[in-house]
Amino acid sequence: MMCEGNKIARPLDGVLGFDHHESDDFPGKDHAHHSLVSGMQALNGYDSLHAFHCFEQCRHQFGDIANINYFMAIALIRMNRLVEAAALLQPFIALPHPQPNIKRLWDFLNHSDITHSSGCVQSESAQQTKHYFGVSLLTPTTLANIATSYELWNEILSFHKLLATDEYIEYVDNFYRQSMKRFGKYWHYMDISNVLYASSKILQPERYLEIGVRRGRSVCVVSRGCPTVDIYAFDMWAPDYAGMPNPGPDFVQSELVRHGHQGKIIFTNGDSHHTLPEFFKQNPGLIFDLITVDGDHSEQGAWDDLKMVVPHLSPGGILVFDDISHPAHPYLRQVWRKIMEMYPFLSGYEYTEKGYGVAFAIRQD
Repeated sequence: MMCEGNKIARPLDGVLGFDHHESDDFPGKDHAHHSLVSGMQALNGYDSLHAFHCFEQCRHQFGDIANINYFMAIALIRMNRLVEAAALLQPFIALPHPQPNIKRLWDFLNHSDITHSSGCVQSESAQQTKHYFGVSLLTPTTLANIATSYELWNEILSFHKLLATDEYIEYVDNFYRQSMKRFGKYWHYMDISNVLYASSKILQPERYLEIGVRRGRSVCVVSRGCPTVDIYAFDMWAPDYAGMPNPGPDFVQSELVRHGHQGKIIFTNGDSHHTLPEFFKQNPGLIFDLITVDGDHSEQGAWDDLKMVVPHLSPGGILVFDDISHPAHPYLRQVWRKIMEMYPFLSGYEYTEKGYGVAFAIRQD
């Protein structure tokens, strides 16, 4: 888990020696993407999350370059995401002659009272373990094996009929039971339910974010795996969504209570393309151990939702994306693959053999 807090003052420029003219040192600046300019403007305007997104685009285009990572680290520090900031700087600190701006920022992270009091960042010499393979022991294939295990499916079937139902869910429940009866331990199938239940049991997440809640089936599955999880639920509550009832947040809350949920539930109502940016603007340092994107199924809408939440996924956290092989939305699989390319710290998995498909990824940095 990464640490958070509000002990870091917003105007860090004096401490860090930040000067927007340092962007002039960017290699190949004459050919840089417009996102570099946008990122610098956002950084100077203290819109840290937007700046971070812009510099990520630059990093995707140019790779690991000291000044890009430096600007990203400043944005992360302003959002109190110290561990991520240190990870971006560490490769350049190991060089024989680190750039002065990199060294200055690294010293700030490792020697300030803020850092030591929170215990978030240690100097390289003080670290007990170097994570050559990433921070998470969990691999996507391991999660897939757990999610499709005979034991886990039996657990799901013990409560699945108690979840809010409709015509589609009744069909799915019957499909589960017939498949288990016929194939037993050899049955291999994945959808959002067994992926989320396995993820929740393994991670025991502190916070879960879901875009596209509808009748609350998925949030209840997550709660079954970890009753104490705090849930952040985003939905438009469109009536008769997909031709089926969509009763709203009061119904979902009652379902969570019925399934033994003990954590907080925070509903954000409205279009995620408006509510998510505003939410993260107000909560820039908030991170989530488990995130599901199952809202807007348009190509651009799904892309925007995924791109918005990935920076708020905790190291070792799991991102779930539904319906990647739905016949009505054949482009969603390609949207997912583009996200995997854009964020190389995500290690992903896809299932498309049966049903509407599901994808998930584990953050490894």
